[in-house]
Amino acid sequence: MEYYFNTVVGDFEEKPGWENVNYMIDCINIKEHWLAIAADMKKCKIYVFDSMPNYVEQKLVDQALQMSA
Repeated sequence: MEYYFNTVVGDFEEKPGWENVNYMIDCINIKEHWLAIAADMKKCKIYVFDSMPNYVEQKLVDQALQMSA
């Protein structure tokens, strides 16, 4: 694929739009502790995966999830 003045010349693979996304996966850090999150885009739910759930106060997790929304 070649670029000419910031324009792609050649084959271009179309990327899926957000309407085709089922899950979005990310991680957040709270007080040096990592949590994995998965957002189910179809069901409008957020799942939090935490290997040490008592390490960080629940209200801090709630605040972090509010900031990322």
